[in-house]
Amino acid sequence: MSDVRSWYLGLPNDKKQVFLAIVAHQLTVHGRYVGYEWSGEQQIKAFEGLNELQHQISSHIAWRAIGTRMKFSGTFFKRKPSSIRFRRS
Repeated sequence: MSDVRSWYLGLPNDKKQVFLAIVAHQLTVHGRYVGYEWSGEQQIKAFEGLNELQHQISSHIAWRAIGTRMKFSGTFFKRKPSSIRFRRS
């Protein structure tokens, strides 16, 4: 196991939330750089990657806050926003 992973796993949940929030903030800074400095397919792929990271990190922050993982149904992106339901696992 890497030193960073061991360090992170050793943190209490509230400290994990703070760490993840700082990482999420830094991703937005990198996103601005991508928006100004890159273009075309390179920019699209970079934004897709940053978006996925932001999605996963914000989910982990929420899971830590409520004490359980939230999962989306398999048809989450095919439904109208007003019909989306979440379930706890």
